[in-house]
Amino acid sequence: MDILFLTSGSPLSARSSFPVFPFLLLIFSIALIIIMIWFTHKKIELYHKSEKYIEKEKNRITSRKDVANIAKYYHIPKEQEAILWEICSLTACKNIAFTLKDSAECQLLFRQAYELMKGTNISDQKLNNFFNLLYKVETIGAQGKGILSTKFLKIGSIVFYHNYKNEQFPLYITWNTNDFFMVEIPEFLYNTDRRPKILEKQRFSIKTDSGISFNFISRIIRYEQTPQKQCLMAIAHTDKLESTIQRHYRREYYSEKVGFSAVKFNPNNKKNDDLFIYSPKRYEGQLNNISAGGCCIEAALPIKENQHICVHLENIGITEKVIGVIKRTRKLPNQGFALHIQFVKISLESKNKLYALVYKYEL
Repeated sequence: MDILFLTSGSPLSARSSFPVFPFLLLIFSIALIIIMIWFTHKKIELYHKSEKYIEKEKNRITSRKDVANIAKYYHIPKEQEAILWEICSLTACKNIAFTLKDSAECQLLFRQAYELMKGTNISDQKLNNFFNLLYKVETIGAQGKGILSTKFLKIGSIVFYHNYKNEQFPLYITWNTNDFFMVEIPEFLYNTDRRPKILEKQRFSIKTDSGISFNFISRIIRYEQTPQKQCLMAIAHTDKLESTIQRHYRREYYSEKVGFSAVKFNPNNKKNDDLFIYSPKRYEGQLNNISAGGCCIEAALPIKENQHICVHLENIGITEKVIGVIKRTRKLPNQGFALHIQFVKISLESKNKLYALVYKYEL
């Protein structure tokens, strides 16, 4: 027997009975919530950009989370991150994210923390991490805020001219105008073919107060000679300056008599033996610059690159035999040679002494 299934009403009447008003009310409510969230987000975004919020953030005390965020963003190693947090804790430092952007404020912060840490019998390793972090912070500042233009170079500061033979000549800035800046050049350079030609592009470098160097290329405008026989060179301004932060250590120009001697690997060395055999013959040189990772010595000998030598630094307080490898030998205008040396065997204690020398800290 067939069974009939009966439905109440037609499909048209079923559609007409759909709750349209509650559905539209739901859609409107969702849209309203989305709009409110968007406006709230924009309001918070504008507040975070306001001077009031920035000033509040700048003046609040640094938190552990701030340090962790900075370490993550700038790839600061864990041991240096711990030092940074200790520095911020000891000094009750204001927001370190803002402090990092001010080179002078950073230097003051680290020096203050150093004085507080020095009385705690700080280990050589911890002190080394401290100085490594200090240089890392300097490079962060250099990346964020460099020299915008040569118009900002100070009178009396040094510009290095690099010629095609890779010789370097230190030139003192005597004047700086809106159109060019003037440097004093040595008379021997003025009167020889080493003098750069007018209107040709030349390579220069400048070192800032924070120890970071910048390279730039510019044109020579003209030459002048004053009645006092002062030789001057006018250089066009440029705003294309590139920071040279590839080094791992801050380098300081430092003039001092030093010694060096030849070394060679000891083929018969055992576990407790020295890896090197030292020549008793010692040569004299003039230290031009130094860092915890290497130095530049002016000498009369054209020692080949990749040779190992022993550098004697007793005159600057380093008593151990420091071993270095010559990375580059450069001929100088005075017929001498600049030996660019990278240290390959140096103790943490001596490294810290060199750091202290460069940063003018008292150990």
